[in-house]
Amino acid sequence: MDNQEVPSGMENEYKIGIDDNEDQLMSTTNDIASSKRKRAFTNKGTLTKRGRRTSLVWEHFIFTPLSVGGFEVHCKYCITHSFIYDSGMGTSNAKRHYLSCPPYLKYMNDNPNGLAGNDFDQKTYLKLFAQSIIAHGYPFKMAEHPRTRKLHDYLNRNVKTVCRNTITKCCMSEYNDLKKNLFDTLGASTSRICLTSDLWQACTINSYLVLTAHYIDSSWKLRSKILNFQHFVSSHTGNEIYEFVQALIREWGIEKKVFTITVDNATNMDLFATRLECDLHACSPLPMNGKYFHIRCCAHILNLIVQDGLSVINGCIVKVREGVKYITLTEGRKVKFKQCVVATVWL
Repeated sequence: MDNQEVPSGMENEYKIGIDDNEDQLMSTTNDIASSKRKRAFTNKGTLTKRGRRTSLVWEHFIFTPLSVGGFEVHCKYCITHSFIYDSGMGTSNAKRHYLSCPPYLKYMNDNPNGLAGNDFDQKTYLKLFAQSIIAHGYPFKMAEHPRTRKLHDYLNRNVKTVCRNTITKCCMSEYNDLKKNLFDTLGASTSRICLTSDLWQACTINSYLVLTAHYIDSSWKLRSKILNFQHFVSSHTGNEIYEFVQALIREWGIEKKVFTITVDNATNMDLFATRLECDLHACSPLPMNGKYFHIRCCAHILNLIVQDGLSVINGCIVKVREGVKYITLTEGRKVKFKQCVVATVWL
């Protein structure tokens, strides 16, 4: 490209682009207007780095690559208007067209914010809003935030903002739909399902139990889905855990598809796994007669090993913790400690 000579007197035109030659810009043929323009394309008809489209004007046009190089460009609104584009062209004529394009003017008249107001659906809006809250963990009160409502009003004047009670119902409806879809998926699955379960006590004293299913879907991809995450109100005995988990498994209808269950290494889990294995084996024979049904969590075992090892140096750990607490108690101590560290580094 750099080796070809530019005609005398056309240096500025070549550098900036041919904006004023409307006949060349608005041509509807598939021929590239000049050999000079072909130099801006690669062999695959894509733009070079120098010819990258950055103007917002081109968002109103559809680009179709040509076999001979370059692009045939169609207006998004009237479709019938087209021309051949290359990177040497400017945006003046393209902008002049879409600003006078009747379908575009009608579109903007119907949608002053640039959004499709006629296609707005309140139910779809609530569904998408609920999905956003669920996916990102936003509070339900977000629906009542003044700035959130102002944003939604700006995006579409037909939107009807809702209170947190309404969005809560929408979230629960979305949860029920997702639960039904997962129920149908597990029911249609031909693979065995491996379960993992954990039970712990939060800092609020409340206990929680989570049950997760792992299975291979029809496309041979490993899937992991949380079936239940619930408050566990009973005592942490093996029998109580068995009753609770067994009810959840039957609720999902997978009692004939369970292969293994992985739990921690606590003593109560031994009784829980034994009772659950007998129950499921009686319902439908387990693979290998349940030999590999009870899997002990390796992470829990490794944690016990590490905790046992740290107990040997527990006295040193306590001293370090107390020292950190003492230094960080006041800002003055932090400053003095920093000065001591700096002075030690320079020694």
